[in-house]
Amino acid sequence: MQYLRLILVNVVFLGLSYYLGKNVFIGLKTGIIRYTYSQKICKRNERPFFYWFLVILFTTIICFCIHLAFNCSIDVLNKI
Repeated sequence: MQYLRLILVNVVFLGLSYYLGKNVFIGLKTGIIRYTYSQKICKRNERPFFYWFLVILFTTIICFCIHLAFNCSIDVLNKI
């Protein structure tokens, strides 16, 4: 059961980190960042404050997800 928890947590949190990281990387490269599943975009030239807010928000979520995945992995491996 502990291995299942380890796998599920890492897949969910690292998958979300990958998805958001790809969005941030493409957004920084092109100046256009997607922010919903309905394909809404924010352009750096048109709305700079909201663009940088999204970049900071997404990178904060990425750091939080990686932190949770790492802590859960350490917790599960210590219990085994």
